Amino acid sequence: MNHSRREFCRDALAALAVPLLSRCAVAEVAAVANKPRPAVQLWSVHTCCERDLPGTFRALKGFGYAGVEFAGYYGRKAGEMRRLLDDHGLLAAGTHVSDADLRPDKINAVLDYQAEIGNRYVVCPHAGLKIVTRDGLKEMADLLAQAAESAKAYGMFVGYHNSTKDFVTKYDGKTAWECFFESTSKEVFVQFDIGNCVEFGGGDPLPWLKKFPGRALTVHCKEDMRACPTAVLGRAKEENQGVRWNETLSFLAKESGCRWYIVECEADASRLDAVRDSLAFLKQGDWV
Repeated sequence: MNHSRREFCRDALAALAVPLLSRCAVAEVAAVANKPRPAVQLWSVHTCCERDLPGTFRALKGFGYAGVEFAGYYGRKAGEMRRLLDDHGLLAAGTHVSDADLRPDKINAVLDYQAEIGNRYVVCPHAGLKIVTRDGLKEMADLLAQAAESAKAYGMFVGYHNSTKDFVTKYDGKTAWECFFESTSKEVFVQFDIGNCVEFGGGDPLPWLKKFPGRALTVHCKEDMRACPTAVLGRAKEENQGVRWNETLSFLAKESGCRWYIVECEADASRLDAVRDSLAFLKQGDWV
């Protein structure tokens, strides 16, 4: 991508940018007919993607997905990935990148790639061991705040995805997840992983989602694997186990400003049936 094209992509996306909270609460919510759109985190089917990325995209579109969230690009340069998305009628719903890629010496290359594929949501998937120390948590909070400021020039948002330690690690009675979002910029959005919250110490997602209203721009729709080993949404082993999808999705659709429901199934990345059936569950409930 030459310099002029990079600037064109950046400036075109930047023209759409407005402050995060106002966009969540008003403009972005009104823009898409009340319902978040369905996407799939490609890590759910990464073996399929490695084997046949165009075929996987074709199948996902056939199931009814509107977008995909990346966790790697399978050796494709940005232009080739954009063509694959366009050829299969899919949008880029986000990407997961490491905290190292969000550092000042690397972030522009990340944002340039996202600009070309049309993605606006750049997410750090976890803080690793940094979350278990106050200094590490502060370092991550500052890094993502700085990255979010850089992303503004591209019309993009930077977010943080809760992982396995975020609700069990505590400081002065508050979870590391709370401390992180209280100490970073309000421009850093919440990518809330529902399954991780339920399975790893957070319990009911609703109280947590209500703590930072308007900031959950994208959400990982994932089951509690203890209750649902197939990973298919809505298929908990017993009626009172797993995620309370009706209450959670009702809140997200009406109150949170969520733009994408991103299905994540971690049972078998070589098969497509779990992501197919999970989308069917969301459609059956008229959530997407």
